Amino acid sequence: EPDSEDEQVCCEALEVMTLCFALIPTALDALSKEKAWQTFIIDLLLHCHSKTVRQMAQEQFFLMATRCCMGQRPLLFFITLLFTVLRSTARERAKHSGDYFTLLRHLLNYAYNS
Repeated sequence: EPDSEDEQVCCEALEVMTLCFALIPTALDALSKEKAWQTFIIDLLLHCHSKTVRQMAQEQFFLMATRCCMGQRPLLFFITLLFTVLRSTARERAKHSGDYFTLLRHLLNYAYNS
């Protein structure tokens, strides 16, 4: 288990990253094409041992998908990515999948209402 100081640094880094994407929306679009970015998202949501970090990741990824860029592209990217691991990684990591499903539910709800 990570200690609380490590968790705090991770959470602050996620918030800073979201702010960077809000300031430079093209960066999120460019990063979305990178396999490492996709792996990073899934790793944080499903493989991270810290509930605190998984929850912060879920919140920040929602903001990235819905507030950092104009248009639907980031929203569709996150929804598509989450569905690609639904039958595999999300099942295998069911114990840690609560924040994954919370993010997917919020993204689908946002997409439906917009």
